Amino acid sequence: MTGPNRLLMLIGTLYGALGVIMAALAGHAMPGSTLGPGSQFLMIHAAALIALGTALETGLVAEKWGRIGAYLLLVGTALFSGDMAARAFLHMPLFPMAAPVGGFAMIGGWLLSGWAILTAPRKRDEQGE
Repeated sequence: MTGPNRLLMLIGTLYGALGVIMAALAGHAMPGSTLGPGSQFLMIHAAALIALGTALETGLVAEKWGRIGAYLLLVGTALFSGDMAARAFLHMPLFPMAAPVGGFAMIGGWLLSGWAILTAPRKRDEQGE
């Protein structure tokens, strides 16, 4: 397994753990805070990063577009969920427009990930050879 793919999957597991922590805080210590949406986005994108890292490793997606898509998901999730956490804990945004920028990055990441699936080289058994 290559280093970049392993790193994507590792960050995915960390996003998953942070998502559970934020969900617990949102449900018990800080109900009604912005931690709930931040947690949901972390959990969803944790699975996506692990899946993309695996797909990149196995060649199921086009390398260039899959990697760019994964990095957009990684950064977008960090910005969006980080902004939700900053609003809950610091009572201020991470920086102006952090959540919308993160949201647009996530949208781009999903679209590029889809493009990476469509443009992946076909394997021999799929070509009927």
